[in-house]
Amino acid sequence: MVSIKKTLIGTALGATLIFGAVGSAFAAQPAVDKAAKRVELKQQAKAQGMTVKELKAELKKQKEEQKQLKAAQKEQRKKAHEAKLAEKEKRKQAQEAKLAQKAQKLGITVEELKAKLKAKKAAKK
Repeated sequence: MVSIKKTLIGTALGATLIFGAVGSAFAAQPAVDKAAKRVELKQQAKAQGMTVKELKAELKKQKEEQKQLKAAQKEQRKKAHEAKLAEKEKRKQAQEAKLAQKAQKLGITVEELKAKLKAKKAAKK
């Protein structure tokens, strides 16, 4: 019984220490990344012959242009989808009109015609 308690306490203590160490490692990561990013920006700006501020402004401008391009593409896809839905609805209405015309010619309702067509289709199977 004492052995189990010691094992549980040891395991809990070990897990606590490991999670604490891992948490500290992740907490320190952003500071290192920021410093590395600053150095990278300085090097990139120097290579392009501009200041860091100018480079940041250029990157911000490029990011905004990409954002606008994505928004335009999304809008274009939305319009294409709406056009496809409108075309589908138009075909459906044309089919309904055709059925109504055929039903009127036969002197029955559209529902009765649909039922007959459905029964005929089921009979073929």
